[in-house]
Amino acid sequence: MAANLLFLASIALTRGFTHPTVERNRELEPETHLLLQKLSHGGAARMVEQPVKVLLADVWGEIREAAITRHDRIVAEDDR
Repeated sequence: MAANLLFLASIALTRGFTHPTVERNRELEPETHLLLQKLSHGGAARMVEQPVKVLLADVWGEIREAAITRHDRIVAEDDR
């Protein structure tokens, strides 16, 4: 979850939040997309200026919750 979040953030910062990779991820992993929105709430400057450790620390609880939500969603989809 954290690695994907950082990957998407790098795309969003360099190519924009409407880049096809970011858009497609919104469909595949809505939990990660919501985290990306939260992470970018302070603007691109915040994402660039702060060390990764600080950025992740700010949303670590949400990363954990999103990972649990994603897991539960996938399990429910597999049960169908």
